Amino acid sequence: MLFLRTLLSAPNSLPEAYPELIDAKHVPLLKLVIWGMLMGSLVFMVLLVNSRRGHVVPIFASIGLVILCAVALVVLRWRGVMPTAKLLVAGSWLLITLASFGGEGLNAPALLAYPLTLIFGGWMLGIGFCLRLFGASCIAVLAIGFKQHTGAAVGVTPVPPATMAFAYLFILAISAVVTVYLLRVFQDRHAHERRLNHEIKRNLRTVEERESDLRVLTEHIPGLVFEGDRNGRCTFANRGFVEFFGIPVEKLTHYSVSQIIGLDTVKEFTPFHEAVLRGATVEFSSRKESAQGVWHNFDVTLVPKQRMQGQEVSGWYGLMYDVTKREERVNELRERATHDPLTGLANRLLLEDRLAHAMERASRVDASVVVMAIDLDHFKAVNDMLGHAAGDKLLCEISGRLKSLVRSADTIARVGGDEFVMVMDGGVSAEAAELVATKILGELSRPVVLDTETVQIGGSIGIAIYPSAGLTSAELLRAADGAMYEAKAAGRDTLRFFDPKMQAELLRRSETEGELRQAILGRQFILHYQVQMQGDRPTGAEALVRWKHPQRGLVSPAQFIPLSEESGLILPLGWWVLDTACAQLALWADQPGMADLTLAVNVSARQFRQSDFVNHVLAAIERSGANPNRLKLELTESLLVSNMDEVIVKMGQLKQKGVGFSLDDFGTGYSSLIYLKRLPLDQLKIDQEFVRDILIDPNDAAIAKMIVALADSMGLSVIAEGVETELQRHSLELLGCSAFQGYLFGRPLPVEDFERLVRWYESDRFKPFAPVHPFQPRYGSSEAA
Repeated sequence: MLFLRTLLSAPNSLPEAYPELIDAKHVPLLKLVIWGMLMGSLVFMVLLVNSRRGHVVPIFASIGLVILCAVALVVLRWRGVMPTAKLLVAGSWLLITLASFGGEGLNAPALLAYPLTLIFGGWMLGIGFCLRLFGASCIAVLAIGFKQHTGAAVGVTPVPPATMAFAYLFILAISAVVTVYLLRVFQDRHAHERRLNHEIKRNLRTVEERESDLRVLTEHIPGLVFEGDRNGRCTFANRGFVEFFGIPVEKLTHYSVSQIIGLDTVKEFTPFHEAVLRGATVEFSSRKESAQGVWHNFDVTLVPKQRMQGQEVSGWYGLMYDVTKREERVNELRERATHDPLTGLANRLLLEDRLAHAMERASRVDASVVVMAIDLDHFKAVNDMLGHAAGDKLLCEISGRLKSLVRSADTIARVGGDEFVMVMDGGVSAEAAELVATKILGELSRPVVLDTETVQIGGSIGIAIYPSAGLTSAELLRAADGAMYEAKAAGRDTLRFFDPKMQAELLRRSETEGELRQAILGRQFILHYQVQMQGDRPTGAEALVRWKHPQRGLVSPAQFIPLSEESGLILPLGWWVLDTACAQLALWADQPGMADLTLAVNVSARQFRQSDFVNHVLAAIERSGANPNRLKLELTESLLVSNMDEVIVKMGQLKQKGVGFSLDDFGTGYSSLIYLKRLPLDQLKIDQEFVRDILIDPNDAAIAKMIVALADSMGLSVIAEGVETELQRHSLELLGCSAFQGYLFGRPLPVEDFERLVRWYESDRFKPFAPVHPFQPRYGSSEAA
């Protein structure tokens, strides 16, 4: 009894039932049990009533069972399986006990249901409930036995055998149903446990596979992976980590994370440590030395280690990603973006940024900023004669000399081919700026040894001082540039300070440049055509661009061609001239007397050097439908002194399509006869500089004669430009030149007047003493083309 009382008093130490395994599919079986008990009770009660004997206790017990079953059905519907099971077990046990106690005692068939309630209650409600029910049942049986032994049950009407048989059958039937129900629950529970075991094994395999994958990934990840505990000690590291730091795996725990990741002091480490322990992810940069003695830069990430959200952080995971090469690449790109690749000096972008900052600092303290524009004298001649490689060496040497003259706070930049700009910060006076500029001129004039050649150049320097010369960086640079051009005009190898007169000239140039841009967009340009003669017969024309300004009328090319060259506007202007000339050439092809004319178009050196020059020319011919054999491109002699191979290739490609070439201003440049004979030229053009004084200057006559002889020896035609008098024409004819262009034959004319002029020549060409043509100029000097 002591053992039984101990079990009953400590039910929580025993395993309970598994109500979560009793799911909806068991409800029909439970309903079947309840309905079976209900119907059996009704039948049993009817049998007892029909026996007409005083079976009051069994009848009331049957009525109680019917009520119990009805209530159990309601509870099952609204409260579920477990409350219903408790109700059935407790209610059935109570009815069995009352029926046996008030009826036939130990002979009552109802006592046979005690084991059934024990089994069902234990299965459904747990071992503790079963033991308590067992104890109560034992007490009840003893009480019933004691009552029956003392004769208290005498006089109870015995139940008829048939009713007893039915009672036994009913108990057996209920026992069978309950047994089936419990077996079904047991089978489901067993199947569920098997599924759980299978799922657990499968999950374990998955976990093991993932751990293996993570291990492989950790070992091969391009970074240093490590793990630390709450105290900041390193507990794990991948192979890359071990190899980088040279730390044996077994000694990892001897090192703190702060020492490893570069936070060598507690003050540095504590904020990150505390942040991670609060569940935050920490990112920062660190610099560490490898076991080989090489310093590396790292991006470090620390991630808190916690099993579930909200749980205490047990440590951290760390990743150190080597960003050394990335930072070197970024620095290299930044260097390329802000520095000249040849000389290593600052480029225009960096110059403008530093100048803007210098002017901002100067404005706050009422100081000055000096800007020097430095242009090398005679650099182009050196570049042309010795080649681009020598020119590059010269630029590097000059850059080194300039850097040796500047302070660390100053900036020296290369902004063009041979153009440099120096910015002097810190309130430099005009006298100090002049002293520095004089030193620079001295350095520039010193000879430079380039391989086997020694060259000597000079420089021109323009100086502008903030704030007197300008209040913005653009104004200041423009002022220094203007002063530099004044220095060049003054004879080179000198310096000039910016003054207000230069400001007016710079403003005029700036306005003209803006108007020039608008003129290109607004199609304010037109072409005039100047006739070219072979004897007395017109054979062609030269297309000359004119600017038809809305306010100023026709603007001389001398006023806008140099500016367009400097500003880069010569490219869109040149393409427009080419397109318009080709279109006019195509129109002349259908006009009698005009179809046989050739049309010469001037091409600037900058235009010719464009990589897509050949495609532009061919596209213009194709769009217009012009005959390429009637198109002649005039090249300046300066184009031929550099990149000769590229020039020859481009000329050859156009020559194959029928385009002709004339060398303009021949004799005024630096071209070599060795280069000249390689070019696919058709014509040499005697410059008007030699024609103007051919009657009074024997040297001009000799040069013209030499050009004619050279052209004849090379199988080229020759034409003289700037012919204004009959005497000039006659002198050229005596030298062997029979093609002419100049005011003697006609000034540049609009297309309608030019066509009338050609028709006039065609009608009177056989008259040796033809009258003056209707477009004869009034003045004796040729207009600049």
